[in-house]
Amino acid sequence: MMFIWHNIRNALVSCAVGAGMVYGMRWLLRYKYEQALNMFNWPETDLWNVDADVIKEVTRLQHVFLFDSEIFVV
Repeated sequence: MMFIWHNIRNALVSCAVGAGMVYGMRWLLRYKYEQALNMFNWPETDLWNVDADVIKEVTRLQHVFLFDSEIFVV
């Protein structure tokens, strides 16, 4: 019975920690995305009705600024 209880507890703790990590990473990426937009004074919306060049630059920033440096730090 103790074996089953420990396995259930470990599974629940793992789910809670994993969910916390996923939401933490989503928050970090969104925060850094907004920082990148503010750095270049771009609109804080979801980039509706903007030039294709702005969207291309935001995408480049996401890959360079957010993923390469921030994920490495995390």
